[in-house]
Amino acid sequence: MKEKLVIKNFGPIKSVELELGRFTILIGEQGTGKSTIAKVLAVCRYFSYIYQFGEVSGFNEINGKKIHEYYSSSFSKGLEAWGLNECLKEHSFIKYECEHYLLTVEFAKVKILDGKPIYNIDGEIVDVEEYKTNVNAFSPKLIPISMEFKNLLLEFEKIIDSNLNSIIPTSFYLNDVKNVLDNPFYLPTDRGLQSIFSVGQSSLQNMNNFLFNYYSKVDGILRTFNKETEVEPLDIFYVNRNGIGYIRKKNEKEFYLLYNAASGYQSTVPVVLVMKYYELKKRKKTFIIEEPELNLFPTAQNRLMQYLVEKTILNNDKIFFTTQSPYTLTSLNNMMYAYQVGKIDANKTATIIDKKYWLYPDEVSVYMINTSGTSENIMDREILQIKAEKIDEVSREFNREYDEMLEIKYAKENEG
Repeated sequence: MKEKLVIKNFGPIKSVELELGRFTILIGEQGTGKSTIAKVLAVCRYFSYIYQFGEVSGFNEINGKKIHEYYSSSFSKGLEAWGLNECLKEHSFIKYECEHYLLTVEFAKVKILDGKPIYNIDGEIVDVEEYKTNVNAFSPKLIPISMEFKNLLLEFEKIIDSNLNSIIPTSFYLNDVKNVLDNPFYLPTDRGLQSIFSVGQSSLQNMNNFLFNYYSKVDGILRTFNKETEVEPLDIFYVNRNGIGYIRKKNEKEFYLLYNAASGYQSTVPVVLVMKYYELKKRKKTFIIEEPELNLFPTAQNRLMQYLVEKTILNNDKIFFTTQSPYTLTSLNNMMYAYQVGKIDANKTATIIDKKYWLYPDEVSVYMINTSGTSENIMDREILQIKAEKIDEVSREFNREYDEMLEIKYAKENEG
């Protein structure tokens, strides 16, 4: 079953419908909502966010009026943790479907709930946020886990009626859930600050919970690389000494601090080493990466794309990334074309693009996120390529401007 994500009326997103592949790429201008979509996908993939503890605790009678008492649903806590609360609008809608479950979330502000007006403590009728969240497990692997979860809730409700999330045994998530649903690993654009985090700079004290948790998790991973480790796309080696990252170029002997290195190194090293970490652990993973090409020269962008494709295929992972670079799409097109031409002459094709980078087009989904808040599928299934006109759209605009200026120049010269 194909993985699908639908988002409507949420932040900058008006209406987006995506069918996700093993490789899913979103391209679009800044501010179009690519990162918002990526974060919503991450929240939809977390078991602890999609299974609810209940939205409403009941009504209390105060001064003869029904006072609505409620606490946020687990999904709303997920949105809060990922900094997405402010994206909620009247009638926001999210639908996510994968091989294990179907999740739908509807959001509205209401003055009446269960047929009763809603009052605050001063006796005024007020709006409250209402979440209608529904998850249906249908895979043989997830159904018993969801049943066990519900039984745990019933047991705990007999003891305590507050925050049930805090008393679900950790072993349940680490053992039962992880064997079926493994949380995705999210790498934001801010990953370049990882090297500063490792040396404890006070400038990062006010970071939000999402970023702090990310830096802490990656810091723990990078500390495991205490022997020289190659970062292939950059032609460098990395080593972590006492919690501090160092790198050296292949043709040099001396190491220097990562936080003094080029910004392209700082933003790419965490991506490569996180993937290596899970490869060593032999754990399949979904990686969600914001702008993997960040701060890289086009040739380095191509090497990174090839690395991501090679490792994702080798380890049976999935990868979802956002980008603003047409070079990344051209790189992917070449790898998909190599797969097709390789069927005609594998040996000759392999001299141009190594076979380990050949990319099966049916596993690739590519969408343009427009400034209107909508999505456009730009994968041409007939020729099995990303539509060239979409890749060249920006270049054509530059060429148009240049041609118009040439006309002015030639016209002036002809006048003379």
